[in-house]
Amino acid sequence: MSGARLSPRHANTVAEPVAVEGAGNIVLLGLRIALMGCAVALVGVLLHVAWKIVAA
Repeated sequence: MSGARLSPRHANTVAEPVAVEGAGNIVLLGLRIALMGCAVALVGVLLHVAWKIVAA
C-alpha cells in the first residue's frame, strides 16, 4: 500500500520540476537577453562618452 501511494507522488514530483525547469529556462533566457541588451547599451553609452571626451 505504501508503495502504491509513493508511486503517484513520485510521478507528480517528477512531472512538476520538468514544468518548473521549462519555465525557469524561459525566464533565464529572458534575463540573459535583457542582460545582454543592458550590456550593449552600457557599452554604447561608454563609447559615446569616450567619443565626446576625445572630440572635445
